[in-house]
Amino acid sequence: MAINFSENYLIKKFFFPGYQLLLCILFSIIFSGQFLGVLRIYKDVYAIILSLGLSAFIFWIWRRKSNFIPFTKENISEKKKKISNRAIINSTAYLFALLLAVLIFIPNINWPNNTMEDRLDWDAGEYHFPKAIELYKTGSVWDFSFSYGEYPFGFESLLSFNLLLTDNLDLFSFTHSIIVLLFIISIWLLGMKYTNVPGGIIFLLSTILILSGFLPVFNPWYFLRFVVFTVGKNDLFLAAALLSAMVFSPLGKKSDNQYDLIGLGVTSAIAISIKPNSALILLFIWLFTFISHRKSQKRILLTIRSSAFGIFLAFTGGIWIVRNLFGLGKLFDENTYRISSWSIASNATNPTFFLNIPNELKFSIFVLIIVFVLVIFKYSNLQWRDFLLIFVSFLSFIITPATSSLSNPTLIAWRFGIVLLIVQFILLIVILEPMVLPFLNWILNRKLLTFASVLIIAIPSILLIGWQFDLLRFVPEKSSILERPYSVNNAQFLSVFDFIDENIHNSIIWVEGAQSFFAYDPDFSNSISREKPSDYIIFVDIKEQDIWIDKDKWQKIYEDERGMIFQRLVYE
Repeated sequence: MAINFSENYLIKKFFFPGYQLLLCILFSIIFSGQFLGVLRIYKDVYAIILSLGLSAFIFWIWRRKSNFIPFTKENISEKKKKISNRAIINSTAYLFALLLAVLIFIPNINWPNNTMEDRLDWDAGEYHFPKAIELYKTGSVWDFSFSYGEYPFGFESLLSFNLLLTDNLDLFSFTHSIIVLLFIISIWLLGMKYTNVPGGIIFLLSTILILSGFLPVFNPWYFLRFVVFTVGKNDLFLAAALLSAMVFSPLGKKSDNQYDLIGLGVTSAIAISIKPNSALILLFIWLFTFISHRKSQKRILLTIRSSAFGIFLAFTGGIWIVRNLFGLGKLFDENTYRISSWSIASNATNPTFFLNIPNELKFSIFVLIIVFVLVIFKYSNLQWRDFLLIFVSFLSFIITPATSSLSNPTLIAWRFGIVLLIVQFILLIVILEPMVLPFLNWILNRKLLTFASVLIIAIPSILLIGWQFDLLRFVPEKSSILERPYSVNNAQFLSVFDFIDENIHNSIIWVEGAQSFFAYDPDFSNSISREKPSDYIIFVDIKEQDIWIDKDKWQKIYEDERGMIFQRLVYE
């Protein structure tokens, strides 16, 4: 029997099962971190066995129970006279998309030796990495004493699993690369589900979208490059999970009302385990899915029964909620609620913000209005659910805490708005599709124009690769961002943290003025927990007269131009 190399066959038989397997693995590793961490038995043997067994079990059930593929009928059936020319353009687009993807994945895999950053991202050094290390060291998730200790720990569970396998940070970059892969694939599948534009072109546009952030012109999607190339942020992972949930929902072409409750459950669990910011979008997706599912059932009991497994999977992502309610007696600490005022919505009436709305946010509002107007006037490619999707994505973004700074409300944290950026990208393609497809079909009927289109795809892609080829460089000096939070010091040691690496072990160390991650020694024997009195306190970029400790109970053991280390003399 001849092997079928068609795009749809390869995706259906090989690629899409791989996508499902990837989601199962991510889900299982996160579940293992949450479940075993709550039981205080998160150890390598238990975590590996549970992760592998659960991955295989869910993947087996998923493949047996579901034949879902996120394509519309128009995607699958094509006129034979167009297949050859379409295949040429589509294959060319896939080829150059893969070449451009090299510019995205090599820097991530080689991190931190070719990072764009000169310092470790604050969230990574203060919260994400330390939380993962503490889970890896203690096997428990019951320590709420360090920064954002009560927050979900799905992303950190992936990092902890890396540590179980290697006892170092070597796999952190690989994990981030997997998240980037999930992100790009989810954009591509969502584009395939929403439009009839050839999949290769959608994939090529997705990679260009990420790299477009390097263009020094107005670009509403410029911020994507900062989250894609910054290891240690969970915002990209949350966006990838939410976009995956959309892939498995009934959202898409009106003629294609397919959905997958198991896929929706797996992706929802991943999203819930990462951040509570996912709640509004997931609520909309599940409500819309449940309504669609109800239409296919004769009785409400059948609807609930057939949805039960997917709903159960989704709820497993909320183990951290149970932990918080038992450990804290509440969902979040008061300081966490305090930052809810640092949002775009809370600054909407602030004259400083209202009179100086950033252009990127104006563009998102403009797209939202355009979609609304087109739906009102019954534009054939858009439905009310498309407007509701972009509206909910917009609303979720502007009410998210810390999206707007107190000191500078016009400084927008777009890392919380990644889903909105992608949804508006997809819907803009949907809006332009009736103009693009007839032109594309006209080209496909002309051999010469088809080959001209190949050049139109190839030349800009090659130029973009040449322009951004520097992304592939390997700069070992950049690895210093994992050794110290600053790079210039004229003392005997490179920093106070270099002193710790050589001289302080098996101790509790608190850090003031810098990221707690740097208090760990190479063997991770130190701890940053604040549940017990500290043995040492580090002060960085803080004047000695501003130090709050009782110096009769502490002894200064090290000082340089940037930092000081005090050792406790008296334990109370």
